[in-house]
Amino acid sequence: MGKSVAVACPVGCISLQKAETEDGRWYPEFFRINFSRCIFCGMCEEACPTTAIQLTPDFELGEYVRQDLVYEKENLLISGPGKYPDYNFYRVTGMAINGKEKGQAQKESAPIDVRSLLP
Repeated sequence: MGKSVAVACPVGCISLQKAETEDGRWYPEFFRINFSRCIFCGMCEEACPTTAIQLTPDFELGEYVRQDLVYEKENLLISGPGKYPDYNFYRVTGMAINGKEKGQAQKESAPIDVRSLLP
């Protein structure tokens, strides 16, 4: 998990800090979205590598205290599967394909020898 969602946000309303578990997996130590600045453009949803950020057409943000529009990680967690219930980020990334060299997997091009491109 990088800071790609925070970098993708045009108004800078997302802040996060990554940490690492003992087995080397990254997780957000803190994750914060300031909805008083959010313009709901969807750039964070596109940049999120795990589809953890999922925008819906339904939102209502009316608060009397501006600080109540700052959501922490605990406020953003959902109990259901979200918009893409069959997608699991950890099943499709970083998985080695046994017995296949680079460029031999399905829908993968063979590596290009850059020296063959020289004039």
